Amino acid sequence: MEETRKALCELFDEMLGNMRFFKKKTYEDFFKSAYDSHKDMIASLA
Repeated sequence: MEETRKALCELFDEMLGNMRFFKKKTYEDFFKSAYDSHKDMIASLA
């Protein structure tokens, strides 16, 4: 379970890093809010 949680966190961290390449702020805000909500879900699974 711990390995799965770490893998998911790394995936979301990578996604957040990729957001820097988005040029449209609307998409960036959308993905950041989705990322934040999923980050909370992952933390609750830990």
